[in-house]
Amino acid sequence: MEKQGHKKRDIRFFSNKNDCMMTVHSKEAKKYADNLEEDEKVKGYQTNVPLVNFRDKISLIDIRKSYQQSEWTSDFMLIMPDDSVAIREVFTYDDLKQRAPIERMELSRRYWKAAHVTDWGIVLVKKEERAW
Repeated sequence: MEKQGHKKRDIRFFSNKNDCMMTVHSKEAKKYADNLEEDEKVKGYQTNVPLVNFRDKISLIDIRKSYQQSEWTSDFMLIMPDDSVAIREVFTYDDLKQRAPIERMELSRRYWKAAHVTDWGIVLVKKEERAW
């Protein structure tokens, strides 16, 4: 989950499954996208899906004010073979040691629950170490 329009080095790639160019914000998200390309249980997917008007749709208790004032996107929206929707947020194991990423997870979970998406989850990955 990222701030919408957040300045980061994006990774752009062509998705054969979706037949279009896609963008993710981290190497970890790209690895997950690579897995989705091969996953026969997933019909298609979108990346960087906006949480539209989330302030009007969810309780903001225990969500820091700065998060309430930003616009957010979910990492992946999966389209399943039966056309149901699933949401996946990519986080690293290190993120679980900090409050801020957990608040972002909760913001996403509340939003998609209010949108009646019952298949919401996180993808935990190891952060890639730099070669230098």
